[in-house]
Amino acid sequence: MRVTIKLQPLSYPAAIPATHHQLQTFIYEMVGVANPALAQAVHDHEWPTQEGAQGSAKRFKLFVFSIPEAPRGFRFQGDDKVFDAGTVFWQIASPQVEFMTALITGLAIQKNVRIGHTQFAVEDVRIVPPPVFTSEMWFIALPPLVASAAEKREDGRRVKSYLRDESAFAAAIAGNLLQKYTALHGKPPDHPAFEFAFDAEYLQHAGRFDSRKVTRMITFVASRGAGFPERIQIRGIQAPFVVRGNPALIETGWEFGMAGIGK
Repeated sequence: MRVTIKLQPLSYPAAIPATHHQLQTFIYEMVGVANPALAQAVHDHEWPTQEGAQGSAKRFKLFVFSIPEAPRGFRFQGDDKVFDAGTVFWQIASPQVEFMTALITGLAIQKNVRIGHTQFAVEDVRIVPPPVFTSEMWFIALPPLVASAAEKREDGRRVKSYLRDESAFAAAIAGNLLQKYTALHGKPPDHPAFEFAFDAEYLQHAGRFDSRKVTRMITFVASRGAGFPERIQIRGIQAPFVVRGNPALIETGWEFGMAGIGK
C-alpha cells in the first residue's frame, strides 16, 4: 500500500528535514499513535528474510518513503529545507497493510503534527492505487537506490562497500528484490526471472551512471560511542529504470518503493 500525504505548515518560514533519520522517526511516531506495539516491533526487529550463513539473517525495513517535496524556491539551512510559502507532499509505502493502516489512523488522530522544527496540518492522506503489473514496466524509485556488497577481509571482518559499477549495481538490486519477495511471502517466487536496467538514454543525456545529475546524497544520523550523533552520507542513484520478468516480483518492487512512470 502507498499513500501521498499533503502537509500544510502552520507558520512560515517552514522547514522539512533533509535527513533520513528524522523522517523515519516521525513515521514510527505516527504508527505508534494507533498501534504502539507494532511500531516498537518494526523498530526493534525490522523484517528478517531467509537464514544466511552461520544462522545469520538479512533484515529489511518494513517501509520506504520518498524525499518530501518541498515547494519551489526552498533553501538549505543545515539539515533542513526551508521555504516561505507552499505545501509539502510526501509518499510512504509498505507491503504490510497493518502498518499502513496504523500510519493513516495515526495521522487522522493527530491532525496537526511536528516534523523537525515545523508544525504542520495534515490536510490530506490519499491512497495511491497500484498500476496493472505486466512483464515489462518503467519506474523510478521513491528513495534514491543504494546497493552494497559485503566483502570478507583477511582478518575475518566483513566490510560493506557501496557499488558504483552499473552492472554490479543492477545485479544487486535484482538479488535484493528476490530476498524481499521471500521475506514477504515466506518462500521464493515460483518464477524468479527478473531483470533490472537503468534507462540508457536517460543516463547518456545525464552524463554517466555516477554523475551529479543522477546521484542524490542521503544523510543519516546515527549514534556512535557514548551516544554522540554521527552524520553518515551515502550517495544513492535516482534515475528511471526498466524491469522485466515475473509480474509478482515487479509488484513486490512497487510495494517496496518503485514509482511508475510512462514510457
